[in-house]
Amino acid sequence: MVPRGDKPSTPPPAGDPQVVDPATPTASPSHHDRPVTIDPAALDQLRATPGELPARYLRAIEVQRGDYNGRMHTVRRHDLIAIAAILDCHPEQVLATLDSHRLTPDPFARVT
Repeated sequence: MVPRGDKPSTPPPAGDPQVVDPATPTASPSHHDRPVTIDPAALDQLRATPGELPARYLRAIEVQRGDYNGRMHTVRRHDLIAIAAILDCHPEQVLATLDSHRLTPDPFARVT
């Protein structure tokens, strides 16, 4: 799901702070053992461009799968819930929303 006209991506550079590889251990393994508290009011102050959050999510999937072809991403059915939340729509509306933003190769694209 790369917007039309975008160039194919290459693997992210090592140490890229925008991409987290869940398979790579962090400097502090105990960090993942602790619960994380997020302030919703502070979160509401964050603003992103409409394509920024889906792009970040897809980069994370790309790193996780080791798939750097940069042409198209096939997302799995369980990814639709996260993508729906990112796009602020119901999971059943994801395909129509992606198509309306011209992010699918055709209006009849399917997820696996």
